[in-house]
Amino acid sequence: MGPNTVENALPADRAARRPNLHAAGASGGALGPTAPGESPSTTATGYSPRILDLGGRMLGHFELVFLAVISIATVIASAQEVVAMVGRGQVALADLLLLFIYLEVLSMVAVYLDSGALPVRIPLYIAMVALARHIILDMKELTELGIAASAFAVLILAGAVLMVRFGQVRFPYQSRTRSGRREPGND
Repeated sequence: MGPNTVENALPADRAARRPNLHAAGASGGALGPTAPGESPSTTATGYSPRILDLGGRMLGHFELVFLAVISIATVIASAQEVVAMVGRGQVALADLLLLFIYLEVLSMVAVYLDSGALPVRIPLYIAMVALARHIILDMKELTELGIAASAFAVLILAGAVLMVRFGQVRFPYQSRTRSGRREPGND
């Protein structure tokens, strides 16, 4: 058992109240003073900075892999839809709405790659277009209540977009993109 075993077994509330013994500028060495039995190469959480850095990098790589998978799958689905339209020899409104959904998914991936944050509005737009497509495709099978419920859902989503946009204008904040640019928040 390592020297940090007892400390790592502390209840979460006691661990959270524990002072950061490795704060920069504290006396007692480059990492600050150490508690009895504590290695100077651990953080206040008991984990090595190297392990935390490695874990963060691994999660970043997984994130990029999954974003690439989402992008590739979206491009493939878009291409399949275009091939199907060409094969049918016609373009329907439902086809255009589906291509628009694919475009929104790709733009969501691009915004996430640039800023590291997922804007709330893009999934709301995707949901609105998907509901509109559902109404258009299933108009004959939907009851009056189903059509009204779907239309009401679109109105609720539109209201949510307006509320998010109002909050962004009324309470602006600056976000920093991964490239270091400062710009208004994207939510």
